Amino acid sequence: MKTLSILKQRNYQLYFSGQVVSLTGSWVQNVAITWLVYEWTKSSTWVGAFTFASQIPSFLVSSIAGVLSDRTSRRKLFMASQWAGAIQALAMSLAFISGSKSLPLYMALTVILGCITGFELTARFGLVVDLGKRQDWSSAISLNSAMVQGTRMLGPAIAGILLYNGQALACFLFNVISYGPVIYALSKTVVDEKPKKVAQGESFFEAFGHSIQYAWSHIKIRRILAVAVLLSAVGAAMNVLLPEISSVRLSGDARTFSWLTSASALGAATGSLYVALWDGPKMGLRSLTLRILAGLGTILTIFAFSKSFAVALASIAVFGFFSMQLWPTLNHAIQSTTDEAFRGRVTALWNMTFMGMTPLASLLIGWASDHSSPELVLLVSGTGTFLFVIGIFLAPSLSKPARP
Repeated sequence: MKTLSILKQRNYQLYFSGQVVSLTGSWVQNVAITWLVYEWTKSSTWVGAFTFASQIPSFLVSSIAGVLSDRTSRRKLFMASQWAGAIQALAMSLAFISGSKSLPLYMALTVILGCITGFELTARFGLVVDLGKRQDWSSAISLNSAMVQGTRMLGPAIAGILLYNGQALACFLFNVISYGPVIYALSKTVVDEKPKKVAQGESFFEAFGHSIQYAWSHIKIRRILAVAVLLSAVGAAMNVLLPEISSVRLSGDARTFSWLTSASALGAATGSLYVALWDGPKMGLRSLTLRILAGLGTILTIFAFSKSFAVALASIAVFGFFSMQLWPTLNHAIQSTTDEAFRGRVTALWNMTFMGMTPLASLLIGWASDHSSPELVLLVSGTGTFLFVIGIFLAPSLSKPARP
């Protein structure tokens, strides 16, 4: 039980306890603004636009965050991102208190949050492995994924209750307060960070360009990033279409939406814990990828034609379970394969694969759903996943065994 043993270490106790509260608050706010945008506009295109606005800035600033992560303290970079996030959450609360329903205003605040998230994610992924020894990395990464998904289950459940009772403001204030524990925990965390290896006279563009050359020259890293792009795209299909599916196809309300979001997170958290507590599959990474992607394609197809709430709930939970078996495994493979001098920048590339694909896919999926149907979009997503599986099957193998 490696995952449980690392929680005996003070650094991990502080980090995870603070993050559980903070991430729960972030999910509460995210669900609240997503539902309010759909309620105000009745448009999946607008929901997709807000997803785009929250994530494309992360894609754009991740390159800067990666270079900084390799040159400065990741703990301090992460701390700064938490303070910035608290200020953004307070601004969102004040906007709602004012009674404003201005989409441009909330869009602008969402863009600011997206920029903050780019720094936060890059620093967080690096900090998680900096907190312990190399033998702790596998468990730390998997447990971190389980924590993210666990809060993704808890946060929407809280948001659903608050929204159903007309307490949208409480969702925003909850997020403001939630930053306190993680900021306190970070102030008490002791990290023995290795001296940064920076090439003399190397500019920002040269530093990031070298990381792209480094990643491209390693075929395993290159293929892992390609799989991350696909996982991001199919995940976007689920997330963008959930409000419309909840409201129209399932004839539900905010509670229906929060239940589906929580079911997805429950499956994802279970998948992460399954990987964390398991010694890892004996099959190669390519074989694991093939099996999981084939499963995701099947689930998307089932979900596309289901009109039963129970089937939809089960399908999205299984979808989360399968996808989160793969995410931490791929993340650990990236972290353990990359040289320390490049780890911050390659982590940024890892973030950019889903921070770039998810918002672009969200815009396309929202537009396609409004001009066709969510069922057709999900069916195309499932078919595309199967085609990607065939492409990987025909490609040379990722031969090393997959370790969580």
